Amino acid sequence: MGVLGGCGFQLRGSTSLPFASVWISLPAESEMGADLRRAIRVAGGAQIEPDPSRAERKLFIEREERTREVVGFTATGRPRDIRIGLQVVFRVTDRKDEEKLARSDIALRRDLVTSDVMQGPTVQQERYLHRDMLAEAIERIVRQLRAS
Repeated sequence: MGVLGGCGFQLRGSTSLPFASVWISLPAESEMGADLRRAIRVAGGAQIEPDPSRAERKLFIEREERTREVVGFTATGRPRDIRIGLQVVFRVTDRKDEEKLARSDIALRRDLVTSDVMQGPTVQQERYLHRDMLAEAIERIVRQLRAS
């Protein structure tokens, strides 16, 4: 450990957000709103501000859209290949409504292959994949907030 410390090596830590407060356009009761608020608290450096006029940054989630598309069927005609997606469109402004982060689009897709036998677990797998995509989208948003 002493050798690594002497060469200037340092573990990459998470950096806190570069502003003191942020307002989020989503209600706290929504799944994404709650997860986003939690991620911002964990990132540190910024408080969630309920009043947009007092927030240093305003995060507008303009679209959160989930999609489900059947792209293949089994021999018996049941859905086999399913493509699920999540699209999140957002932008960030400051107190004066000047754009700090231009309108950004995060589009995520996951493919799920099932069979005639595995129809039950598919619903659970889809939920898991949607949660995974939501977590990835929130991680990307927080990363971009750090840079704004």
